[in-house]
Order: sequence, then structure tokens, then C-alpha cells
Amino acid sequence: MSEAIVVTDEARRDLGHALLALMSDISEDCYCASWLVGLEYSLWHVVEGADQFGMCFFGPDDLRVSQLRSLRDLSGYWAVWSHEVGDAVLISVDEWRSRLEHAA
Repeated sequence: MSEAIVVTDEARRDLGHALLALMSDISEDCYCASWLVGLEYSLWHVVEGADQFGMCFFGPDDLRVSQLRSLRDLSGYWAVWSHEVGDAVLISVDEWRSRLEHAA
């Protein structure tokens, strides 16, 4: 019998911050920019199966993609650029999916 993983709110926030940092690192690796405009959309598509972002190609077993997916799923967050804050911030995955629906 498998047991469910219980993640505290504090741990979820920490995982969300790790997600944000990883997204920024991938942006640096692939575009030499700490947060490329539209990064949140591009990396979401990579997590959902796209195989390229900038100068980077992602195979089906790419560790960075697995880490993005795991951090997203465990934290319940996705990182987006906030013009009001002037930096990347965390929002819930539900809010992010709502934004995606309205952007389409």
C-alpha cells in the first residue's frame, strides 16, 4: 500500500521558491537572461511536452523538466513575472491555468 505525501504550507512555499529559482536558472542557461519575457508560458509548454526553449533542447527524460514538474506538483505553485512587483512571483497552479485559458 502506498502512502500519500503530506506537504506543509511552509514546505510548499519552499518548494515554490525552488521552482522559481530553477525557472530562472533555465532562462539563464537557454537565453542568458534571468527571466525572459514569457518564460512562464514557455516553460509550462516544456513541462507539458515541448522539446525546445531558446538554445536548449529537452528530451523526454530531461532532469530539469522532471524537476519543474515535481516542484510544480508538490508545491501547487507556478512562477510568473509581475509587472507590479518588478520580479517573478508565485501564484497557485489553479490561478495559472485560469490565466492560460483566458490567454488562449
